[in-house]
Amino acid sequence: MVNPNKGRALLLLPVIEAARAGDTEAVERVLRYYEGYINKL
Repeated sequence: MVNPNKGRALLLLPVIEAARAGDTEAVERVLRYYEGYINKL
């Protein structure tokens, strides 16, 4: 599996849980976290 972190801190579990629950700010934070990886794909 590819490591999208490249030295960055991991997403916190509460952020992931909030994104799963539909919190729009948390979803945006997750998308920003993986933005480089998504763009590369």
